This record gives sequence, C-alpha cells and structure tokens, in this order.
Amino acid sequence: MHLLISGIPGTGKSTFARWLASEHGYVRCPSGAEPGSTFFSDIDEARRASDKIVIDWGFPVGMLNRVRSLIASGVEPWWFDGDRDAALQSFLAGAGHPGRKADWDVQLRNIDEHWAEIAGTFNDRILDVIALGPVHLSNEERWEWIESHRGTSLSGDAEAS
Repeated sequence: MHLLISGIPGTGKSTFARWLASEHGYVRCPSGAEPGSTFFSDIDEARRASDKIVIDWGFPVGMLNRVRSLIASGVEPWWFDGDRDAALQSFLAGAGHPGRKADWDVQLRNIDEHWAEIAGTFNDRILDVIALGPVHLSNEERWEWIESHRGTSLSGDAEAS
C-alpha cells in the first residue's frame, strides 16, 4: 500500500508518517525533514523497493497535477484537515521546525483559493484530525480510520468525521 499524507500545516502529517514507519514498517518519503531535490526519484526508488511507502507531503498547490499523477499510479491520497485556529497554533509551535505566521497565511490562502480542486482530488479521503486545544486525533485513530476506508473509490461515497 502506497499512501500520500497531505493537508493543512500543523495537522501532524510528519508525525503520523514517522509513526507508520516505526509501527507498521512503512518507508517514509522524504526520509528527512522536508522534500529535497531528489524527492520524486526517492519516491520512485522507494516504490520499487517496498510495497509499503508513505509520502509525507504538504504539497504546494501548484503541484496538484503531480499529486493527481501519484494517485493515478496507485498511491492512496489522504488529506488531514480540522480546526484552522488549532492547526495554526500547532504549526507555530511545531517541534523541530516552528513555522512563521506569514508562511501559514500564504499556504492557507493558496489552499482556500484552490479548495474545490483539492477536495475534488481527495474526495472521501479528507479526515479532520485536529480540534481546538489543539487536540490531535491519535495516530492509532487516524490509522483505524484509514484502514477502514482503504480501497474505497475516490467518488465521495463516505464522509470523514
């Protein structure tokens, strides 16, 4: 199973991807903190070497066609979303790579401007993972939800809760 974990900043995408690697034997792309210049070739190499990879990518909206190509090639997409104020708080306090409010504003503005395209790409694979507090859905709860919806079509048949 090849997974793409994307979403708004501060929702715990990297934390979840690292958890999948340590607890379920997934190969994480990127293996470091952020995608580098070899990101796509690293994904290709990982896909050849393992049937379990997790792509941890809060992609720039301009790369949505690349996301669609990954999906067309058999990668299951998952979008992590939730309360925006809580996600901002988490993003600003991010351990290891605290973000700046200006970066958040740019990313969210782009996501909001292209939300119809993003939502249409991820369909029923949008999961609210953060609530006021901020309180994150646990990795186990995320995984349980993903496992229960694996292999479902991208037709919008199910709703995340």
